[in-house]
Amino acid sequence: MTLVPRKSATVTRIQYERNLLQLGLVLAVQNVQPDRTSFKREIVSDSIFGMTTSISCQMNNGYTVPHGVDNDVIAAFITLFTEQGMPESGAVISTGYRLLSLVGLSDGGQNYKILAESLLRMQNAKYKITQGWFNPNQKKRGRGGEVTFHLLADVGKAGLLDGDSVILDGDTQIRIQLPYTLIDTIRSGYTRSFDIELYQSLGSILSRSLYRILEEVRNFEDMKQPVQAVKLPIYSWAEFLGYENMNVAGIKRNLSKAHDDLKARGFLKEVVYEGRGKACEIEYVFNPLRLPAPPADLVAMLTKRGFGLARARTLAAEFGRTRIEDAVTRFEYALARGTKVRGFPAMLTTILRAPEDYPLPDVARVVSGSEKATAKLPRAAQVSFEPPTDADGMVRSVLASLVVRKKISATEEALALALHAQERITLKDVTALVAHSNPADVIGRWVVQSSTTL
Repeated sequence: MTLVPRKSATVTRIQYERNLLQLGLVLAVQNVQPDRTSFKREIVSDSIFGMTTSISCQMNNGYTVPHGVDNDVIAAFITLFTEQGMPESGAVISTGYRLLSLVGLSDGGQNYKILAESLLRMQNAKYKITQGWFNPNQKKRGRGGEVTFHLLADVGKAGLLDGDSVILDGDTQIRIQLPYTLIDTIRSGYTRSFDIELYQSLGSILSRSLYRILEEVRNFEDMKQPVQAVKLPIYSWAEFLGYENMNVAGIKRNLSKAHDDLKARGFLKEVVYEGRGKACEIEYVFNPLRLPAPPADLVAMLTKRGFGLARARTLAAEFGRTRIEDAVTRFEYALARGTKVRGFPAMLTTILRAPEDYPLPDVARVVSGSEKATAKLPRAAQVSFEPPTDADGMVRSVLASLVVRKKISATEEALALALHAQERITLKDVTALVAHSNPADVIGRWVVQSSTTL
């Protein structure tokens, strides 16, 4: 196992795989009964996420089903997986201290015990999902078929021994093997990022779980404008969260503190209950001033080009995908033409405000080699980017990493981006460059093959 140094507790990003959110595979409730070693349920179409699916979770070795803090822990693994470049093996390597930092727990013995128990639960959790798992890589973007997997495929630890067991502490080296069912969807960008300031301000496990799920509910179809409110049958909602055998009054009581937390932080405007008994519904009204976190790949485009993280998030939220991608294309073309730039962020901001003053590239001229890039990204800007949350973002991330590692040039990066935008090459083609001994030659062949049809 490659040793990983003990790092600071700085957390700039949290991501979560969206199927886990939509299907409620890790129960949101903070505690479950000791004998709850399995669950089965159906999510009926239109009740929560607009689908009908059957889910079963069966635990090995008598462990309770994943719940509560396990949501924070699996989010940490998904975040680390993207931070570490989505390694082909699907393995995540970290220290106990770094994991606790991402989970939001302090560096203490009791919290390492909580982490160790969480790892055991998730390693022993086997799921079977029928008609519900969404994989964007499939040709038909449906939710058919059946998937079976363990939440964690394997857990390895290296550190101080207590008898035959490794002690889990801050310096323990941990290797987590994610299941390939999750790896496929994460690589395809089917993840959701969260407002890190809001996320870290929430004081309870249930508050964070509700925030993650409701952020997905309000923007399930990635609409330009997220929904302003959502109304759910209270018993379906309680079952989804993991509550058992509880009446309406009990459900309200258990959710009240989390609701108050989300309202106090400005995520929810109000929570309204309507009806009685089995007819009772709960309506979440979102604060229209609290917009969903901008996609991480858009933020990455800007941080890569010199913007600070806070400013990049503001611009990504303000201008959106079309404007940001258009401005970056004009910006890169200006650099390729030899435009002198005093400050990358200043110039890119100018382009965002007045794009018509900066032309778009003529792809035919770029591919023919008549125009070449003469400017390079500054060193600090090259290494300051966030992982993508969609397939296009994955392409940009892979190419950017190859530029940083000096495997390809900025010109070759621009060519590959243009070819991918024209659907002349695929995400699979681009990701294969990572393992190739000479990715620049591969891009050159793509250019030759494509130039005949331009």
